[in-house]
Amino acid sequence: MSAPPHLENLLLIAAFCLFAVLLVVEKFRPYKKFAGAGLKASFSTNTSAFLINNVIMNVLSVSSLLVVASNYSNYGLLSSLPDAPLKWIASFVLFDLAVYAWHYLGHRSEALWLFHKIHHSD
Repeated sequence: MSAPPHLENLLLIAAFCLFAVLLVVEKFRPYKKFAGAGLKASFSTNTSAFLINNVIMNVLSVSSLLVVASNYSNYGLLSSLPDAPLKWIASFVLFDLAVYAWHYLGHRSEALWLFHKIHHSD
């Protein structure tokens, strides 16, 4: 059983709002300051990569994830939890931790850095 459609819409809106807030924070408190042209190029490169990556990953992975979820939802760390908000939040946190670990390894491993450096190309 999945989240109700209205909850999925709210989560998507929340993610876009958080992204907008982070853009504003980055504008006024940047980690590294760029010159005007550098900032525009950086913003354009990263936004394009983000959007293209998400479109491709969603198209390629949603159907696969649904198959995996329907076949293997009774296995794993969260299999004993009922399908409810606690499980959704725990899933999100664990997924986010996995993405963080992958990103960290992308910086630490020379082999993975070859794939990850496009993220830092600007």
